[in-house]
Amino acid sequence: MESIYEQLLKYVKKDEMKVYLKTLFAPILETIFNEMYPYIFISLTFVIISFLLILGNFILLMRYKIPNSEI
Repeated sequence: MESIYEQLLKYVKKDEMKVYLKTLFAPILETIFNEMYPYIFISLTFVIISFLLILGNFILLMRYKIPNSEI
């Protein structure tokens, strides 16, 4: 006797079911991505700016490193 999980997997693996699920979820996913696109763009912009600032700090630290400093 197959479990419900195995039966569900068999049903979902059929090609016609895959096509049906893709057509069902395509508009929903497209709407979600369209709503999230500006936030993703802003987040990536902040990540790039942060990377450039950290890289600049690293370059400045390496340039002005004081050799043989005693505390």
